[in-house]
Amino acid sequence: MAEALVEARKAAAAGEVPVGAVVVRDGEIVGRGYNCPISSHDPSAHAEIRALRDAAERLGNYRLPGCSLYVTLEPCVMCAGAILHARIARVVYGAREPKTGAAGSVVDLFAEDRLNFHAEIVGGVLAAACAGLVAGFFRAKRGRGAAGSRAEEGGGEPSPGDTALMENRPAMPSIEISLPDQTLTLLDEAGHVLRRYPISSAANGPGEEAGSFRTPRGEHVVRAKIGGDQPLNAVFSARRPTGELYTPEMGAQEPERDWILSRILWLSGREPGFNRLGACDSMRRYIYIHGTPDERFEQAPRSHGCIRMRNADVAELFDLVPPFTPVTIRA
Repeated sequence: MAEALVEARKAAAAGEVPVGAVVVRDGEIVGRGYNCPISSHDPSAHAEIRALRDAAERLGNYRLPGCSLYVTLEPCVMCAGAILHARIARVVYGAREPKTGAAGSVVDLFAEDRLNFHAEIVGGVLAAACAGLVAGFFRAKRGRGAAGSRAEEGGGEPSPGDTALMENRPAMPSIEISLPDQTLTLLDEAGHVLRRYPISSAANGPGEEAGSFRTPRGEHVVRAKIGGDQPLNAVFSARRPTGELYTPEMGAQEPERDWILSRILWLSGREPGFNRLGACDSMRRYIYIHGTPDERFEQAPRSHGCIRMRNADVAELFDLVPPFTPVTIRA
């Protein structure tokens, strides 16, 4: 990310919104790019696109499997599409983009199950430095009395209002899940307890392997938030609301069903080889924090691998945590 910041500063020096990106393969930078849609008269000349082009030319392939892309700002929809088309394995970004971010802030193309490829996402790396660079750029422009034109603020780049959001963003909370205690604790940035809830983890105990029906351990993030516009007890299937509201009578008719209700916090592992990638990938195992029928809830290991919560509890937690909230699961 430090190298992506170097590229972002080149954009700032050229009078462009300071966003930079690099593509890395096997520890080596194979592509670089910085934002320059204004000077190049090219609406597609975002940092990610230029870094992808550079890497593809150097490697002689429009597909970039096994590569990681580091970018200082959460990709927009255009860049997310190009990243997926290039088959980038992992995207690491710095600051969230609350208005046009396509990795969870506004939409989440990377988690769209209907697409035929999915990249791993890590957000918040050197976030303060990345957001500060953009915010400082717009402060300087305002200080010079240069009101940013729509051309300068468009095309997926942050507006001055967006950078204000970055500067004044609330402190990031964190979640700690104790499998021995069957509790989920929400902490503020200083480590103070904000909430503690009972949970139900896997009946099969802890474990990371696909198909094990066990709850993964280790460091995770909230990869996506699903269901914020749904009522309590809304029924989900494949992360989509069915339009039904769960009742105990429905539960009696399907007593073996793993009901997913009210809200979903989809988790992604952060430890390659342990809970991310390969046969131990928490996101591709569809590990969620989700609501469950209240009349069946027990504070004991009963789930198929996910973290079950009472519906009112998961709805409250959902409203308290942003995307990419860190989650630690301890056994």
